[in-house]
Amino acid sequence: ISTGKMWLELLVVLAFFLVLSGLAFYVYQTEYKTGKQGYWFMKQAEEAMGYQAPTDEMKKYDEVRDELLNLAWTQLQEKGGASASSKPGDEEDLDKMLTRSLDVESKKKLMGFLMRRTFANIPRWERLQKDVPGKMQLYRKGLITEEHWNFVDKAQQELVDELKFLKAEADAIEPGFGEKLFPQAWQLYRQHQQQAQQQAQQQHAMMMQAMRLKQAEEAKKNAEMDEQKKAQQAEKMAQQLMKEEEDKEKKAAAKRVAAKSAAKK
Repeated sequence: ISTGKMWLELLVVLAFFLVLSGLAFYVYQTEYKTGKQGYWFMKQAEEAMGYQAPTDEMKKYDEVRDELLNLAWTQLQEKGGASASSKPGDEEDLDKMLTRSLDVESKKKLMGFLMRRTFANIPRWERLQKDVPGKMQLYRKGLITEEHWNFVDKAQQELVDELKFLKAEADAIEPGFGEKLFPQAWQLYRQHQQQAQQQAQQQHAMMMQAMRLKQAEEAKKNAEMDEQKKAQQAEKMAQQLMKEEEDKEKKAAAKRVAAKSAAKK
């Protein structure tokens, strides 16, 4: 084999290898981008469907809590029962002490906002309870990415921290109530769902009833219009028959007159 032919074959093999490498890189890049897009879509969908924290209720509770504790701290300072070097929120024990020093109405107010915050956390708790076991199995089998599982796991941990906080706050307001807070919020949530479902069913029944009444009215109206049309047609036919009879009578009378005239002649 000549040297020129060997170099030609070598170039052909090298070109073929480069084409295969480029194709493999393109497939990898496409699959990587598709995977990232799929994860992004799934993450956005899950955020929209209920993993997000109820930030409005959380913020409102924190605002009410800070307002009441600051007021309690001011009153405590005025009575000379606190040093000016400490402030509410510096230490957890101080917060608990101030919370327990609130009057009945303030505790009732704070507990109301705490219940709202707990209530607002239940939708994401329900969804995580449903999703986490299945997502864990998918992750172990390599069917979802580590990034996606970390997203779910982070949402679960954030909820666990939130529930711990809610329990501690409830115990600070009323010792021992931390164990009762979530069950009561859950019961209220179920009642709210049932009421919403009943209202939806009632609205649907009312809508169907209104639709049936409208259909009945339209059917009655159409029937009346049909009767009117039939009456008009019958009257028109009667008038036509009367006209025909009159025409016949006129023709017959004309013939009789003509016959009499011919007889006289």
